Amino acid sequence: MPFEKAFDTIQAGFLKGANAQGEFLKELKEYPAQFRAANLSVEEFLAVSIDAANKGIYDDKALDAVKEFGLSVREQLKGTRDAFIAAFGEEFTNQLFDNLNKGAISSGEALKLVTKEVENTGVSGKELQGLISTVFRAAGEDAGAYVLSLGEVLNNTDNLFVAETDLQKQLERNIKVTQNLNEETAKYSQTVIDAEISRKEFLNGLKSIALFIGDTFIGILNSVALSFSELFGINDEFVKRIKAQNDRASQEDFERLVAQGVLKRTETKKQNDDILKVGSEAWKKQEQQLEKQRESDANKAKKAAKDLNQDLLKNDESKKVGKQVAKAFVDGSLAK
Repeated sequence: MPFEKAFDTIQAGFLKGANAQGEFLKELKEYPAQFRAANLSVEEFLAVSIDAANKGIYDDKALDAVKEFGLSVREQLKGTRDAFIAAFGEEFTNQLFDNLNKGAISSGEALKLVTKEVENTGVSGKELQGLISTVFRAAGEDAGAYVLSLGEVLNNTDNLFVAETDLQKQLERNIKVTQNLNEETAKYSQTVIDAEISRKEFLNGLKSIALFIGDTFIGILNSVALSFSELFGINDEFVKRIKAQNDRASQEDFERLVAQGVLKRTETKKQNDDILKVGSEAWKKQEQQLEKQRESDANKAKKAAKDLNQDLLKNDESKKVGKQVAKAFVDGSLAK
């Protein structure tokens, strides 16, 4: 059964009083399968539930009577056959059972035929009581003569889903309002849920973007720094090499000054550094003096060579030699 139809059936039952004794939901669990076995529809089940509750039939005895009748006519025990023969005669009984056995009619249709035959024949007294107690069993005894109206109830299913009284119409309106309220509440709740999900997704998106930008920016800076270092050869190894080179140069200067007697070896590093600083300045001064002396010596050599060249030129025979000497000076061999 589709969900919509099941829902409409339950709603109609409550709307029309099937739950008057508070048993409708329990009946919905127990009897639909029994009605199906009797080839009776959900509408026929609903019709019996509503009619029995409105007429004050105790508990679920009307529905149970339908179930017990179906079991009796399918089992066809001797007592059941005898009760039918006593009430309606052998011809009706044999025809009824033959049609049931051939599948020409269902037990539900047999119930309609039997209740109609009770009306037609006007059977009463012990024959009728024997039929009710034997065929409908204990449920028939509890429901009494009501079971004889079941055929008519089963045939009256046209207006089950239509509100007929003012009270039913008001209840139907209340149900619709409640349904609409529930639908709108569900939509609102879903909107809130969707909005919360969207908010979280948005915030998570912002976090992801921020993390991406942060990681990317840091990555770019690292790449630039690395490229810059590689471009100019600036790295840890480069710095170490420069420092080592400076240290070696300083040590060489120090050793040279010690060898020249300008400095003396000391025991503390600070003293060495201080002395080395002073020694470096003294060394620079000495280098400057030596450079001046070399320039002076070179100038004297140039002057002597020039004078020699002039003397040689005076003698024709010495011109060739003079040119060679002058050329040697110009090339720097005499200056050296």
